[in-house]
Formats: sequence, structure tokens, C-alpha cells
Amino acid sequence: MLRFIDLSFTVYGLHRGGQDDLDSHAMRMNNRIIRSSTRLADFSRGEVSSFYEDKIIPTDVALAHLGISTPDEIEYNGVTYVRAVNGYIVKGMENNNDAKRGLYMLSIPSNFIFKIQLTEFAHVYKERNNDGTANPEVKEAVESMAAQLDDATLSYTSRNLLMSIRN
Repeated sequence: MLRFIDLSFTVYGLHRGGQDDLDSHAMRMNNRIIRSSTRLADFSRGEVSSFYEDKIIPTDVALAHLGISTPDEIEYNGVTYVRAVNGYIVKGMENNNDAKRGLYMLSIPSNFIFKIQLTEFAHVYKERNNDGTANPEVKEAVESMAAQLDDATLSYTSRNLLMSIRN
């Protein structure tokens, strides 16, 4: 009967790599996941999720900090490329979203929503909680989901219950 309990979560700003980790459970979500599209997004130089702030320095930011300027255009194999976030894009395609997203890093912040049955969320929780091997930001997100679920159900749906559900 626990499969009749649907949960909905909205996640803001999780890095794209972490989103991919949760996406690996899309079958458990019955493919009910909607993500912000990198194809329609525009990211600025140095934009990273809060988890990566003060942990990494994208090359664009590091070069600027060192006073190293990169040219607006370069020639490579006889083709002209123009400067973009995280690299260069063939001239004429610099505004093409499909080309731009090829340069986006997994540290970019991402938003998504998903629905999942309680029994399937229990599995995700078991795999991605603080005791698992997931990225720390993914662990934090899943633990936050569990805490919100616990609060919303007046502790009926506790972490202990999630760990005990067979799936």
C-alpha cells in the first residue's frame, strides 16, 4: 500500500552532477522528473552551485585572477572560434544553445522537480543518505528531503521507517 503514497520534491541549486546522481533513479520515479534545461539556460563565467563555492575555481575565473587575458577569437584547424563561458565555440554558433551547453561544467547549479512513491524514495534514501557514498551535496539534499518528510508526517515517516521499507 505504500506505493500509493506519492511524494513530490522541488530541488533548487543542486550541482548538475548531483542532479545526474538522482536522475539515475528515474525509473523509481516512474520517469516523473522535470529538470531545468541546460539547452535553454545561460550560465555566467564562474557560476557554480553553493557546494562548489570556495572549493573550485573555473579556468575562466583563475585566468582572470592571474591577469591572463584570452583572445576573443582563435583559429584552430583553419576554423575561427569565439570566446564563450569555459572555452570557445565555432564562429557563427556562439549564440547556439546546443553548442554553448557543451562547455557547461557539472558544477553548475540546477533546479528540478520529481515525484516518487514512498517505497521507491526509501530506496533512494538508503543509497544516497549520509551513510552512503554519494557526493556530499547529494547526501545533504536527500537528508533534507527525509527531514521534510518526517516533519510533514509528524515523524510517522522517519528515517528509521525509510530504512526498514523493503523495495
